[in-house]
Amino acid sequence: MQSLTNEQFEGKDAKEIIAFLKENLNKKATLSKELIECQRDIENALPWEGFSLEQMKKITDLGYNFHFYIADKKKFDDSIFSKWPTQIINEINGKIYFVIVEEKGKKIDVNYKEIVPPAFPALTFESRKSQIQDELIECDRSIYSLTKCLNILKKEQDLLKSKADLYLASKASQKSAEDTLDIFTAFSPIENSEKIENFLAQQSGVYYIKERATKDDNPPIELKNNWFTRMFSVLTDMYGRPKYNEFDPTPYISIFFMLFFAMCMGDAGYGILLIIIGFLLKKASGAAKFAPLVITLGIATTIIGFIFHTFFGIDIYAASWVPDSLKKFMVTGKIAGYDAQMVIALAIGVVHICVAMLLKAIYAIKINGFKNSLGTCGWTLLIVGGVIVGAIALAGIIDKGITKIVIIVLGVLSDIGILSQI
Repeated sequence: MQSLTNEQFEGKDAKEIIAFLKENLNKKATLSKELIECQRDIENALPWEGFSLEQMKKITDLGYNFHFYIADKKKFDDSIFSKWPTQIINEINGKIYFVIVEEKGKKIDVNYKEIVPPAFPALTFESRKSQIQDELIECDRSIYSLTKCLNILKKEQDLLKSKADLYLASKASQKSAEDTLDIFTAFSPIENSEKIENFLAQQSGVYYIKERATKDDNPPIELKNNWFTRMFSVLTDMYGRPKYNEFDPTPYISIFFMLFFAMCMGDAGYGILLIIIGFLLKKASGAAKFAPLVITLGIATTIIGFIFHTFFGIDIYAASWVPDSLKKFMVTGKIAGYDAQMVIALAIGVVHICVAMLLKAIYAIKINGFKNSLGTCGWTLLIVGGVIVGAIALAGIIDKGITKIVIIVLGVLSDIGILSQI
């Protein structure tokens, strides 16, 4: 099969080129399979080199039969030479390859594995192998020659894509006015509005109505995040994107997930490993999009691990090789009689709950109005207000009497909001 020349490309259409490609690919697959079989035949025939198949045929014509055997050298019995005409052909890797000639009227009875002899000498298979390799090279040349006609295939691809778009558009549209009008509904971010209007204005026979989407329209959601929070959008997608007019939790997930992940790992050594893994992921085509997230989590884990003075399970605060200037940034000791690290972790958890409650109340008011969100506001006031008052009281800013009064007021106001929704 010859490769196409520049002259042969002239007048060829995409179907002929694709047929030529398929023919070469099919031939290459067949040749590759034959090459494997040929290599296997060579390996089977090599141990029998030196044995003449032509001489065997002449002796067989006289009424003698040849039997081919393979035996372990350690189990080979030399007494076989005195029982039957035997010839050792080769000895390779502890195996003995030998032939026994069966005489007329004398049956051979040995405890060795008999095999089917090779049909041809190894040299014959070597010749065929070389021929197959040449044919494979020619197939590759034929396939490579098709790079000259990529423009023809690209035009055909564009044409088919255009036809497919028209077909799908006709199926997706609503027919009206006795099938003389095609009505489409589409969504686009507001910032693209001017560009779309300019495009539609240049089209003939197109009339459009623009209006703001509503929740009932259930439009597709596009998250708007910066370079940092965009890394965590994959986590948002795991649980499902918010519906239209709902808030995007990604900015809040980015901060607290990073903190919780780093504190759960809590080891600077593991953080460094994560950073290395993140840079390696950049070279992996399927997982490259996760690389920035893994690197960021690794950096956070390294920092938290250093603050909690842990490196691959070693307490580096007690290590003499760590400078005292760095140890000043490490959290040690106790707070209010409890381990300082545990108190910090609990404090971050409480802040997380408070932020979640505040966001829930804010977006409830935004979507449902203040009057219909009194229950949510009541619970938020009770929990968040209680935490703030408790923290101020523990810090000694206000005395017990004032604290008691504030808590009672918070409780009453919260109950009013909660009970109003029952």
